[in-house]
Amino acid sequence: MFNPESLLELLDVVSNPERAAAFSNRNKVGRDKVNGLIISTVKTSDMGHETAILDKNGTHPVQRYSDQIEAERGHKEWIEKAKTITTVIKLGYPGLVDDEEITLVRYDR
Repeated sequence: MFNPESLLELLDVVSNPERAAAFSNRNKVGRDKVNGLIISTVKTSDMGHETAILDKNGTHPVQRYSDQIEAERGHKEWIEKAKTITTVIKLGYPGLVDDEEITLVRYDR
């Protein structure tokens, strides 16, 4: 179900660069460069632990977790997947944005 308070908190974090940077550093699980992609796993303020793949076209959330241990395990799995994957399902925002398939565009290596 859509939670307006979560959306307001998300907008606050996104619109405040200092808060976003502090939140990101405090809640980082892992960040690795793999074969022209960046695999980033953090604890977000709105969706909890989440892994995203960053490519030339942006940030694509690909998996969410219920706790830190699952996030650490998932981050390692995405590091391996990133070596060969060409597409991902970008997770949407529940109640607002649907999931969609994305073709990855790798950074120059």
